[in-house]
Amino acid sequence: MSDRPSPTDPWLSERYPTLARLFAAYLHQDWRMEAKTPFDAVRQFRTDDGQAAAEAACGDIARLLQDMSGEADLLAAIDTLGSDYSPALEDIPAREWLARVAKHLEAAG
Repeated sequence: MSDRPSPTDPWLSERYPTLARLFAAYLHQDWRMEAKTPFDAVRQFRTDDGQAAAEAACGDIARLLQDMSGEADLLAAIDTLGSDYSPALEDIPAREWLARVAKHLEAAG
């Protein structure tokens, strides 16, 4: 039996709790009313929740990228974790988008 979670597992947020908070609280269905781009929302999360939360979210991203092998799994996991934004809408591969999210989280305030 594999330790890899299913991308649609409802308990996924327990495995990646800070990323789930970022997605559900900052990329929710009305995120476009609060931010111009998804990366603006990510930067707002970093501002609001601080460096420790940003670092934890980066750790969650690293684990997610390690746990999920394919594009479909990553997109499903992003959705399951509460993001209303999908990088597929802009033809950005999920792995690349998540790496960009991590870079925005790592950037100085």
